[in-house]
Formats: sequence, structure tokens, C-alpha cells
Amino acid sequence: MKLVLASDNHRDLESLQWIVSRHPDADRYLHLGDSEQTEETLSELGFVGVRGNYPFEPKFPMDLMMSFQGVRTLLTHGHKYSVKMGLYALVEAALSMGAKMVFFGHTHDPVIRTHENILLVNPGSCASSRSGVQTYAVVHVEPPRIRVRIARIGTDETLAEFEHIVA
Repeated sequence: MKLVLASDNHRDLESLQWIVSRHPDADRYLHLGDSEQTEETLSELGFVGVRGNYPFEPKFPMDLMMSFQGVRTLLTHGHKYSVKMGLYALVEAALSMGAKMVFFGHTHDPVIRTHENILLVNPGSCASSRSGVQTYAVVHVEPPRIRVRIARIGTDETLAEFEHIVA
């Protein structure tokens, strides 16, 4: 199953359109908040997801629990778990919900790491990355293997890759 993750595009609709055009074979497009788009606009592009911390966010939930190929996954923007201060609260929430993967945004920096055997993925920002590079993520879920790639918007250059085995 191919998942495409986007976050923090802050009104930049072109970045989302580019992602969709580059990955027409995606099984799911997931948005992790701070889009500042309407839910109709995101839905027309095929995105489902969560609300961010900006006042003009779609009426999506704050958190969303989904399952991909049997792997329970928490989607959240991350601000309510204070992810800019660390990932402890986010990991604790995932453990309490039985999630094996967590997709989050908010920091504008891409992250791929594991903690307590939970895969944590932040695709970075589609519009205003702290590093100046616009990024998104592609996640291939083929249990027990999960492959993650962080890529640059506009060129699709791979910036990071990671493989995780779900236990």
C-alpha cells in the first residue's frame, strides 16, 4: 500500500497538486494539518487527514486513527503533543492507542525514526520548511516491512530513506 504524506503547506495549493500529479498511483493521500485549505479543496485532491493549529483549518479531526494493511496508525498535526519540545508525549499517546505508526507535522522538519518500536514520520513542510527545502513523504506499507522516503517537492529528489520492520 502506497501512502503519500503532506503537511504544513500553508495555503500553497500548487505543492499539493504537484504531489498528486507525481503520485497518481497512491492508495491514500494524507494531510497532517496547517493546509489553510477548505475540506472541499483537500477532498477534491483526494486528501484525508487532520486539522492543524491555524484558525482557518478544515473541519477535520484533531487526531485520526487509521489502519493500513493491518498496521494501526495515528495521524495528528502534533501541536497538542508539543512535538516541537520532543516526541515523548506523542509516543505515549501512540502506545496508549496501540498505534505502530504515527504520522505528524507541525515542526516543518522531516523526521523518520523509531521509538518503542513505533515508526514516527513527519514529512516536513510543503511550503515553508525550516531548512528552506519543501518536502513530503512516501510510505510503502507491506507488513512486516514499511519503507519511508522523504523527497523534495518539484524535483522528487530523495532526501532520506528508512526501512522499518513492524513487530
